[in-house]
Amino acid sequence: MVWGAAEPWLERLSSERVALIEQTLAQDPRPAFHDDPERVYGMRIEEIDVRFVVREHRAEIREIVTAAD
Repeated sequence: MVWGAAEPWLERLSSERVALIEQTLAQDPRPAFHDDPERVYGMRIEEIDVRFVVREHRAEIREIVTAAD
């Protein structure tokens, strides 16, 4: 797991939320038929959107934004 450009969020998020994000990404939530290392995927966790890429079986968080309803 690499936080990349989203690393400043580590200070803003609770340790529980950081763990939830990391555990979720460890499960590789991409569709099974996708394997494009340049494609940015996204998922919503509570009130934030986590945008990430997966390269060589390792997730890198590119961006976290507050989710718009």
